[in-house]
Amino acid sequence: MLSNPFHQKKYELRVVAEGIRFSFRASITINLLAMLIPVVIAFVFWKLVDTTMIILWVMALWAVYLVRIAMAIRFQRQLRSDPETLKWGQALAAISFLSGCFWGVAIILFYSPDRLTETTIFLVTIATMVSGSLINRSYWLAEANAYAVPTIGIPIMYLLTHATGGLEQAMGYLLMIYLAMIIPSGMRLRENAYKLISLRFENRELLERMKLQKEKAEFANKSKTRFLAAANHDLRQPVNALGFLTYAMKNELNSTEGKNLYQKLELTVKNLGGLLKSLLDISHLDAATVHYKTEIVDFQLIARQMMTEFIPLASKHSLSLSLGPHHFSVLSDKMLLERIIRNLVDNAIRYTEKGGVLLGCRKRGDFLSIEVWDTGYGIQKAEIQHIFDEFYQINNPQRISQDGLGLGLPICQRSAALLGHELTVSSRYRKGSVFKLRVPLSDQPAYQHVQQRTPKIEGQLLNNKWVLIVDDDTTGTEAFSTVLKCWGANTLTASTLAEALQSIEENQSPPDIILTDYRLQHETGLEVIETLTNNGKINIPAVIVTGDTAAYALKTLHQSGYPVLHKPVAPEALYSTLVESLALD
Repeated sequence: MLSNPFHQKKYELRVVAEGIRFSFRASITINLLAMLIPVVIAFVFWKLVDTTMIILWVMALWAVYLVRIAMAIRFQRQLRSDPETLKWGQALAAISFLSGCFWGVAIILFYSPDRLTETTIFLVTIATMVSGSLINRSYWLAEANAYAVPTIGIPIMYLLTHATGGLEQAMGYLLMIYLAMIIPSGMRLRENAYKLISLRFENRELLERMKLQKEKAEFANKSKTRFLAAANHDLRQPVNALGFLTYAMKNELNSTEGKNLYQKLELTVKNLGGLLKSLLDISHLDAATVHYKTEIVDFQLIARQMMTEFIPLASKHSLSLSLGPHHFSVLSDKMLLERIIRNLVDNAIRYTEKGGVLLGCRKRGDFLSIEVWDTGYGIQKAEIQHIFDEFYQINNPQRISQDGLGLGLPICQRSAALLGHELTVSSRYRKGSVFKLRVPLSDQPAYQHVQQRTPKIEGQLLNNKWVLIVDDDTTGTEAFSTVLKCWGANTLTASTLAEALQSIEENQSPPDIILTDYRLQHETGLEVIETLTNNGKINIPAVIVTGDTAAYALKTLHQSGYPVLHKPVAPEALYSTLVESLALD
């Protein structure tokens, strides 16, 4: 904090120092212009007073102005600390005091009762200069006051003590009133100036804090991205292996109790895979690593798919599942839109005890309102604002895992926001709820994809087929091998390309199909396939299994043309892909 004779209240040193810097920046131009004023005054009094004295007076003022200009140039050549700047400001105030004294004592040289007109011109000139000084130097009021007090004060004292007429004394009193008015005005100007400087400091600090927060957020996103890259692979690996080992165990359990235990274990594995997928989905959305493609999507295909998937679940809960108008095409990403609708329908069935669920849509201008109605618990007004919060569940206080983690609706909302779709909800407590998704309509029909039939698992289709499994995760390899043997296939296993070549050589014949993980220790699954097929010269079909969902990896896999399965893989999906790749169906 700072206090000095020219300040009646304390100010932050950095604010005062910034004001001094501003005064130095303006000093060069002001002093160059000020050098013209004594020349004009000298011209007015040239033939009225001693010319030598006028020349000396002008030279003295010029010397002061040149010193001020030199100080300003030297000050601005390097950055100076606040305490150092304050010392320079005090020196500047001292030079201004000297300048004010030279202007003030000029009254002794120029005043005469016979030269009232010229004297008035001089007094008006110095009063104008003091006013201009307060405006330009209000950022450093000590300098302005150091200049104003002698510039006006000396003429006041001289006129009041040497004037012979009432008019001259009146001038002295008027100058006294002027000085008494101008000093408070300077203080008010300083207040405003310091407020502007303080505001600039606050804005600068705010920008710096925002920059720091942005850097922290970017670092956090990068850290989350690195975590996801590892988690997608490392967490999916054991879950994938557990799923296949559980499936393989099915045929080993013959007792009623064993079958019941299998069903419970299968449900647990399914829930674990679903929860893991939800956690990774929400993390991907947070980290902005989800990529989408806007295209024309046939909503009726999605709607019918929802009916196929959820009618058994609705029937299990004694609920009706109805389909309203749905023959529309929209502009969206098919996979993300399907995920949103699936979560909404699943959520509606989960929280409805009696009645039913309706999936339908309505045209609203250039948009389609996709709506999911239910006759479930409903949502109280106090809870509506929280339903899109992560891990928030209205009717699951015991955190029963079968009822999810409370991530379905947050995933829906963030996916909708990513696509630019608006997701809203309205509800009547104990009456039901409706979720509405506002999606742009398409004026063109969607491309009709041919739905491929998923073959029923029949082991004989893979009988005596040789499958080369390449995976550096031993548990995953054993899980795949165990299930493939259940389907009648023969397996070769390897963790690297070198081991794969050795297994083929020992088997004395190439495999019928290659099943490889994408991310291996020393190479990628694509490199394994390219080497074993001699870059496509040998016809060996291949399937890639991966837990990697990084954008560059997905793009590479998509461009490869090989079927890709993402861990955890359902046994049915693996069987279907193998049969299709081997053209056995």
